[in-house]
Amino acid sequence: MATQQWKHHVFVSFRGEDTRHNFVCHLDKALSGKGLKTFVDYQLRRGEEINTALLQAIHDSKVAIVIFSENYASSSWCLDELLKIIECHESHNQIVIPVFYRVNPSDVRKQNGSFEESFAKHSENPRYSNKIQKWKDALTQAANISGRDSNAIREEDKLIDLIVRDVLEKLKHPSPCSLEGFVGLKSKISQVKTLLATGSSDVRMLGIWGMGGIGKTTLAEAIFAEVSSQFEGHCIIKKVREAWEKGREQRLLEQLFSELLEQSHVKIDTTIIGPEPFLVERLKSKRVFVVFDDVTDRSQLENLIGNQCWFGAGSNIIITSRDKQVFEGITDNIYEVEALSDTESHQLFVRNAFKERHPSQDHIPLIGSFVNYARGNPLAIKVLGSYVCGKGVKLWKDALNKLSKCPNQKIQSVLKLSYDGLDREEKAIFLHIACFFKCENIDEAKRVFSSCGLSADVGVSVLVDKSLVTISKYGELDMHDLIQDMGREIVRDESKDPRRRSRLWDAEEILGVFEENEGTEAIEIESISLDRSQIRDIVLNPNVFKRMPNLKFLRFHNYCGKRSKLHLPRGLHFLPSGLRYLYWDEYPLESLPTDFDAKELLVLDLPNSNIKQILKEVKDGGKLKAAAQPLFESPLISRVTDIVFGKLPFGICNKVPSSSCRFLSKMTRMDMEGCQNLMSFPNNVDLQCLEILNLTGCSNLKIFPEISTNLRKLYVGGTAIKEVHSSSIERLKNRKSCVWLGVGCFKVFH
Repeated sequence: MATQQWKHHVFVSFRGEDTRHNFVCHLDKALSGKGLKTFVDYQLRRGEEINTALLQAIHDSKVAIVIFSENYASSSWCLDELLKIIECHESHNQIVIPVFYRVNPSDVRKQNGSFEESFAKHSENPRYSNKIQKWKDALTQAANISGRDSNAIREEDKLIDLIVRDVLEKLKHPSPCSLEGFVGLKSKISQVKTLLATGSSDVRMLGIWGMGGIGKTTLAEAIFAEVSSQFEGHCIIKKVREAWEKGREQRLLEQLFSELLEQSHVKIDTTIIGPEPFLVERLKSKRVFVVFDDVTDRSQLENLIGNQCWFGAGSNIIITSRDKQVFEGITDNIYEVEALSDTESHQLFVRNAFKERHPSQDHIPLIGSFVNYARGNPLAIKVLGSYVCGKGVKLWKDALNKLSKCPNQKIQSVLKLSYDGLDREEKAIFLHIACFFKCENIDEAKRVFSSCGLSADVGVSVLVDKSLVTISKYGELDMHDLIQDMGREIVRDESKDPRRRSRLWDAEEILGVFEENEGTEAIEIESISLDRSQIRDIVLNPNVFKRMPNLKFLRFHNYCGKRSKLHLPRGLHFLPSGLRYLYWDEYPLESLPTDFDAKELLVLDLPNSNIKQILKEVKDGGKLKAAAQPLFESPLISRVTDIVFGKLPFGICNKVPSSSCRFLSKMTRMDMEGCQNLMSFPNNVDLQCLEILNLTGCSNLKIFPEISTNLRKLYVGGTAIKEVHSSSIERLKNRKSCVWLGVGCFKVFH
């Protein structure tokens, strides 16, 4: 659509005999006094046909003020003007401001009173037979647009001032037409307006929530531009977080009252709590629209709005934040801003990377890589598009290569604000997820966090509320790629030397640390997670962990089919005494180091290992709470106080000592995925504490086990189970459980 060229700021449609020499004259003078170009036709209307020049003037005006007066509908000329105005409103988003001058808006909308009388006369004229219904529809449509009512504002000078202010606001802020430059915004505006219910007499408060750069501020400002003029007062309080950090909260409160009360230089006395009662009383009488942008703490809102009683009936308040907890107990609804679709992302990137030009054939294959990197985040898309704008294909490829190694700093600085607001434990959990646990089972991850002395449940909940982490419907932790990059970059910034970083996940860096001087000086490392599918077979020095006294988390795992070997031909002489979590797939030895002090060890998992002796010297199992299969084949099981995880060898259940089965009554989690030998559960196994049971892929299991009343999650995809006893279903319902029936298919009992 070509950009509309405006010759006039305002066109005024009115019935001359009602308003020409008083209201319209004063309104025109007020508009002109603000430097606005108006078109007001003062000539006496002769004849019944509106002339072409007047129709063109309507078309060339950005705003149309329609003054509905008692005799407005008696003029076919006025009604034809209105038809043209509605046409322009629909064709190129002309702004329409209806003014109900000494008439009831309902009479205009439903054609009652003098409007009904006027149409009765028009119906007698056969020339109007094909226009009457169009005129009525136009009146109804115009009257449904929010405007000004002289019955509510008796003083004409005040009414004129409000109309002029409405016009200035409409011209100042983007119209729906100019919002076409914001990809994917129109549908979001419509959804938010529905939640606001702007016609309600209640004070409505809405939270707009989402990650950094997702478009919260843009959306709030667009809604403000579209609806704020419908209110008696309006104000945007921007950058609340920044103002609070700089100690400028008093200025924000003064701005709020100054703009809403239309009073310059309002001063708030800092010696008393909150604004003066007189200011609050004045504000209570006004229906206002306010946006508080980038709020990071509920205390900020408590200072800025006191409570909803500050605002008059029908007021709307929008709050934007990255932290969902800000809205709890305050807002009526929360709107989560979703990422752009692939199509919208592509459109926005092309717009920023090529401006008015079309993409060249050489650039087109690379666009998808940039779009995939941004994953629907508008800020990232615009930054990347602007960065490569006007550049050749070689620079595009260089930019993509650089992004794979080092994230864009402008994007990262915006996203990092959410991280900076976390406490120490929350930061630790966030970095664990970014470095190790993205797309992994939330229960598994929480088990690790807890083993490292972190408050897992609370910490993950905070990260979700702050839009840093999401939880999929399959129970997996996830985060936006850009947020993951930001987290990993924080760890990289700890030191250029990997040995002096807290966390290692890059396979090449880990091998470098292992191979260089037997781990010398790697004293800062707290966590290592090595995907063995990413490396070649290597031989480890028996003292590889000797100089890692702070190591608490060690995981050697395999994410795909390729399985490289970690060889220990001279054995393993040392593991740090502070180790809390040890997962080692295909551990190559028959025992752990004989002098390993495992008093802090909470999780031990050595799948696919030939280990025969485990922690023989640990009294009462130390703090050990989680263990894998080998433990159940050793006498140590009798000393473990609590077992929360184990891939039990029920497929060969005759090898499980009967004396061990009684200790499984403490088990809260059982993972038997892929055990094809499992056909039924042993009768002597007590599972009364079981909360999570994974039977996925147990293809020969036909009989549903007698489940615990505590069961929360059950995975039965890929089994041969055909029937479930009704008593088991009732138990699941009573626990509000989730049952996964197969890949991507689950049922929730409430």
